[in-house]
Amino acid sequence: MVYFNRGTAYRNHGDDARALSDFDQSIKLDPNYGAAYGNRARVFRDRGDRARALADFAKSLQLSPNNDRDFFARANMYFDTHDYAQALEDYDRSIKANASYPGVFNSRCMTRAILGRLQEALADCEQSLRMAPNDPYTLYSRALTYLKLGNLDAAIADYDAALSAKPELDGSLYGRGLAKRKKGDSEGAEQDLAAAKAINAGIADSFARYGVQ
Repeated sequence: MVYFNRGTAYRNHGDDARALSDFDQSIKLDPNYGAAYGNRARVFRDRGDRARALADFAKSLQLSPNNDRDFFARANMYFDTHDYAQALEDYDRSIKANASYPGVFNSRCMTRAILGRLQEALADCEQSLRMAPNDPYTLYSRALTYLKLGNLDAAIADYDAALSAKPELDGSLYGRGLAKRKKGDSEGAEQDLAAAKAINAGIADSFARYGVQ
């Protein structure tokens, strides 16, 4: 526990080399301590060592099958590499283990929206917003869902609200631009799309993966 706690403190202060050494020692002393594998996985993940990160998350979750935060962290890794089906499975498991974190509902909302499970996505975003009202990232996820449903006014309203809280949210600018274009507001659309691309040159590719162009 002492090595684990010190390793966690080192990681929180950005000293991943010392953190890794302490997590290694914690695991050496107790090979069945799941939390140490989970936090070592985060070090590997942050270093870009995906294979070892996934291996350690798998070991952590084998030893601690109700560790909602490790399911969530692994789901985010799958999401970032566009493996949305795998991500959804882990978001489901995270929520089953602990349904008190609004961020997981938002992430599952976004994933379900990408996969076309739009009514389920809306339910997740509504739950997330009940727990964390006006969160710009959840508003962005719900706006994408409305956009895919063809409810353009609702999508624009959510994009507006998200941008009021976080003006540089590139996805909200781009999504609002697409919604404006579909409504025939060419000038407003081009302004939003250009602003989004100025922040993130690859934003159009992201939306293409989401099934929206």
